[in-house]
Amino acid sequence: LASDPAKRNEFEKEFDNKVIMPIINSFPEHYAMYFSFQKELKLESYYFTEQELLTEKKIDPHYTNLPFFKVIERPTQLQFENMYRKENNSELYPLAKMLIDVPELELTRLQSLYPIVKLTNYFLQCYDYKISKESAAKEFIDFKRFRNMQDHISDFKKAWTDAKFGPTLIYKAGEIKNDKSPGVSYLVKDYLLDEEATEGQLLLAGISKLVEIQKRVLKSFSTQLEHSTQLLKIEEGIESLIDLTEYPFQEISSSDIVTFNHSYEGIFAEFSFQSEEYISPSPLYFDFEGIENYILAHLMDKKFIGCLKTHFVHYQGCIGKDNTILEISREKLKCKELTKIESNIIKSRCQFIIKKDYKFVKDLLQAIESLLYFLNDSKLTFGAATLIGECCERTFGAEDPNSTIILSEPDIAQLQMEKIIDIYEKIEIECFSLLSQSLPEKCQDPSTREEIKETIENYTDRLTKEHPNFTEDFLNAIKKFIIRHGTYQLNEKSSAGEALFHYTLWPVSLRMNLSTFKDSFPGNIVLSSLKSLIEETEDALEKQQRDSFARRKSSVLAEYAPVPIPYIEFPDLK
Repeated sequence: LASDPAKRNEFEKEFDNKVIMPIINSFPEHYAMYFSFQKELKLESYYFTEQELLTEKKIDPHYTNLPFFKVIERPTQLQFENMYRKENNSELYPLAKMLIDVPELELTRLQSLYPIVKLTNYFLQCYDYKISKESAAKEFIDFKRFRNMQDHISDFKKAWTDAKFGPTLIYKAGEIKNDKSPGVSYLVKDYLLDEEATEGQLLLAGISKLVEIQKRVLKSFSTQLEHSTQLLKIEEGIESLIDLTEYPFQEISSSDIVTFNHSYEGIFAEFSFQSEEYISPSPLYFDFEGIENYILAHLMDKKFIGCLKTHFVHYQGCIGKDNTILEISREKLKCKELTKIESNIIKSRCQFIIKKDYKFVKDLLQAIESLLYFLNDSKLTFGAATLIGECCERTFGAEDPNSTIILSEPDIAQLQMEKIIDIYEKIEIECFSLLSQSLPEKCQDPSTREEIKETIENYTDRLTKEHPNFTEDFLNAIKKFIIRHGTYQLNEKSSAGEALFHYTLWPVSLRMNLSTFKDSFPGNIVLSSLKSLIEETEDALEKQQRDSFARRKSSVLAEYAPVPIPYIEFPDLK
């Protein structure tokens, strides 16, 4: 038939004559049979015969079928509220009250939460630990490298617009202007969760706003559900029905967001009906039990979401901003210091690599940072005796760049996790040589050099008598401070003593003495003299090492000096 038009036309005519036309021609007969059947059954008074409709309703004879149509009303929010408040519906169906208490606009805005979170999570996956703060501020997104990025950003832009945040948002009790909405530019920093940057604060403020809406909706749901459990006499209480745990927003999926399959108007239409009477308008009724079950089915498995344990971006070389991770790991792994032999091996290895490939040492430091952060954020647990290389493989996978870098250094990979903090700090100190020539001018004031030389020599000599390694530890504390905290945002007029005696910069064995060290530190030394302080401390350490070597040499010579043989005069035998 499909290829032969003549046969197709013949078939259509035959089907029309034998099937369709008989049905149409039989309509008057069936119509008459219906009224005859209706009369015989003596249906109730509100079912009318055609004559009764024409007579009693005084219908225009030109429109004789009009009485057989009903006026169907689309239920409204106001009708629902009025009907709900009648009789004891609010007592019998407490969950249905959510459609009154929770504005529909809030549920619409909530649909923006997951696309925003999804994009910020994707950016952390792409750039976390892998970009410096300076690079993030000037580099544009590499769409060729991250192929899914364009789709994520498109979804994000729509979500941010649909969220209708307004001109300002609140983050940590401070107002953030929404005049530069995310999604306008393609700079990397605009999409990173950095609570110290305006762009990051704006993202966090938007997410916090939507998270609060989800909490408010589920709080209303749990309150009404608790009323239902009391009504049904369920002894277990609400905890047995709904998860009240608050989950970090970065761990949610789209199915955790509160949403309905219908708009409020759609829910009212789905769960309402009108009487069968042919009157205008017909009375409207709501199926409140059906609405209760609908709400229960859609909200029962939703999660309370919070902004706790937020994973902010970690820039390369900025572990100092969050150096508590070192202390958390130190405590968690019950960390120990390297032996002198292990320490010398790592120090020599780093010095050798820096001369050949300084970037590798920075990458090695970065890989250890990444391992520490991931172990802190993940649910993986490792014993203090676990080898660092094994820990990397189980955390990142053997092919991950972080694992590759660490596994390429067997002197590190074969050590236990309990040594990892000391390893990190030893490498960190060796990396200082890469930064020592790039201190900003504001930290290179030479005017107090002579004064610092005298005071630091006296200061370190005095404390070294009580703590033999003090000068070296003090020098390392200065280096760690510069590496971790940077110097460009420092106030050069600040006291050096206030900055350099933070406990995270010092070995555990000396921390109980830090207040003594700080109190005796020369108060006239400020951060503008940082370069002079470093150089004079290095000179003081070198002088102490020379003096120590000279003392040991004298002691050894004295111990092993040849014993003089007394002169004995023998008598002349002649």
